[in-house]
Amino acid sequence: MNTLKNIFAPRVFSGWHMFGVIALFFGTIISVNIVLAFNAAGTWTGLIVKNTYIESQNFNSRVADLSAHKPLGWKIDISYNSGQLKISARDNNDTFIKSAVVSGYLGKPVHEHDDQTIIFSEINGAYVSEVSLSDGLWQIQLQIIDSKGLTFVETKRFTITNGVGN
Repeated sequence: MNTLKNIFAPRVFSGWHMFGVIALFFGTIISVNIVLAFNAAGTWTGLIVKNTYIESQNFNSRVADLSAHKPLGWKIDISYNSGQLKISARDNNDTFIKSAVVSGYLGKPVHEHDDQTIIFSEINGAYVSEVSLSDGLWQIQLQIIDSKGLTFVETKRFTITNGVGN
């Protein structure tokens, strides 16, 4: 019984106690901020273009180029299985686009260490590239130049789960 009285007996809350509470509070906040800042800086630099001024000079022509391929009505489907990334490119008549030069800039949206440029080969009605991809969200910026010289550019995201994705 005396033990309970000793545990719950009122004690003096001194300035040193308050200092300890404030130090622990701000120490926790500062520690979490340091950990989060370190992780954020280590995953993605945030750099999309090296010189924003130069890129801004080309913005209108880029938008015009990207808008020019919209009337073509091309449909792009992506699938990934067994280390093969397949691109199905079809025109507005649902006909496979043959003899095109297909390339892509592939990577994860917020990590730069997986980024790579890949070239596709035409195999059995699809454009295929051998590439090893881990599970997660991926993004590819495709560039397709058909036999007539028409250029099609599109950015697509796809998810890979257990080595299979679309």
